[in-house]
Amino acid sequence: MRILALDTTQAACSVAVYDSACDCVLASEFEAMQRGHAEALPAMIQRVMKTAELDFSGIDRLAVTNGPGTFSGVRIGLAAARGLALALDLPLAAAGSLETVAAGVRCDKDTPVLAAFDARRGEIYAQSFSGGKAVSDPQLIKLEDAGQLAGSAKTLVAGTASEMLAERFDNLEPSGAEPLPDARNTARLAAGRKAGTAPVAPVYLRRPDAKPQKPLLATALQQIRLRTASAADAAMLAQIHSASFPQGWGASDLAALLNMPGSIALVANAGGNNSPAGFVLARKTIDEAEIITMAVLPGLRRRGIATALLGALFAQLSTTGETLRLFLEVGENNFSARQLYDAQGFVSCGVRKNYYTGNDGQPENA
Repeated sequence: MRILALDTTQAACSVAVYDSACDCVLASEFEAMQRGHAEALPAMIQRVMKTAELDFSGIDRLAVTNGPGTFSGVRIGLAAARGLALALDLPLAAAGSLETVAAGVRCDKDTPVLAAFDARRGEIYAQSFSGGKAVSDPQLIKLEDAGQLAGSAKTLVAGTASEMLAERFDNLEPSGAEPLPDARNTARLAAGRKAGTAPVAPVYLRRPDAKPQKPLLATALQQIRLRTASAADAAMLAQIHSASFPQGWGASDLAALLNMPGSIALVANAGGNNSPAGFVLARKTIDEAEIITMAVLPGLRRRGIATALLGALFAQLSTTGETLRLFLEVGENNFSARQLYDAQGFVSCGVRKNYYTGNDGQPENA
């Protein structure tokens, strides 16, 4: 079984192709980075697949590290993995970031291992292991409570908090293993897991620092369902578009766009009733692609839906194995959308004067 694994949960981005038949990594890439995971990941996937001398038809399963980690990092990896699973119709399995780091520790079978990440504010994400198996759940704990979790036996510590813990507790010793999750270990762990088509849930352990204006309802990332759309969905997409923009497009307009050669459309269903919440419509030509429109219902914005749609689109475009330029237009006064696109790595390449009509009826640059 060949597994394509991704990790973006911490201050690194990594991709690996693993073959369980020979217990060998066919190709991998690892790069430390504080930011830029969303931009780096699609190209990294293409390079690793090329090095492995495989196309996506040679992959049997996808795997992703699902946290804990940075909020944006966890979301980027999950969105990309879900997009690939959707585009390739492949099962998806997950491994935790703490167990992924622990899997990189080389030691005797009976030596306890504590995996720990610095969560700041005097706290750590931690999980203990023995004999290669977890003996506790991932936890967010105070730094001073790590000794209680590890116990009194000599224990090897892995992860970004290993040095600070070793300085504080006499029985804890740095393992010397890579302190950041590596997709090679994610793939090995996922090989023994049950994989499926149900969305993999993120593991955060802590709520985000930025408090939402509205409660986080049942539209959290783990409850977003993505699917492809066709011209048969045009009426439903038109309702979302009209609710999102002052001059929404009609069903016939959207049906015509959906029927164009090279069109790609994805719908996000969310909420307890799994109803349509947003969509993205793009078109691919020879060496570039364009996001024609993207819309999320106003009452369901800032829930990760647009990020999930973009991640799925990026992943679907990356399956071509080509290097593509992706374009879009956005109103200069649409600050929330511009912030989203900036976070996803888009950069301004020009201005179209008076391209849109703003909410006030006045011309607006794109």
